[in-house]
Amino acid sequence: LVAPALVSLLLKKGLLFAWIYGAVINTAGIVLSFYLDLPTGFSLVFLQALFGILVFIYVLFLKGFRG
Repeated sequence: LVAPALVSLLLKKGLLFAWIYGAVINTAGIVLSFYLDLPTGFSLVFLQALFGILVFIYVLFLKGFRG
C-alpha cells in the first residue's frame, strides 16, 4: 500500500508517522467494513485513497498559499 508513504512524504513526516497512519487507517477500514457490512478490501482502499486525496488537497491549497 502506497498511501501511508505518500501521506508521510506530503506532510514531510518520518517513517514512524507512515506506520502509525497506516495502522490507524487500516484499523478504521476494518471497523467500517464490519459495521457497514462492506468488503474489507474495498474499505481499506477507499479510506486510504480518501485520506490521501484530502491530505494532497490540504498540502496543495492550505500550505501552498503560505509559501
